[in-house]
Amino acid sequence: MPKVYLSEWDRACTRLSRWAYGEMRVRNISQEKLADRRGISRQALGRKLKESSFDFKDFVFLVKEFEPDDKELRQIIGV
Repeated sequence: MPKVYLSEWDRACTRLSRWAYGEMRVRNISQEKLADRRGISRQALGRKLKESSFDFKDFVFLVKEFEPDDKELRQIIGV
């Protein structure tokens, strides 16, 4: 059964999560290393990624960490 999104915000958070997983894989960065850089536990980061539950600080951190180009950033936020 396909996932149902209640809002555009939910869609954007899911896109951010999928993009972050992909960047972690491409750059060979573990959740533990990324969580250390963010200053949270690996479990907390894993929960944020799995549930796509990000706040603005998380968004800014991921953008600074992975430095997406304009096209990628527009795709993530849905513009």
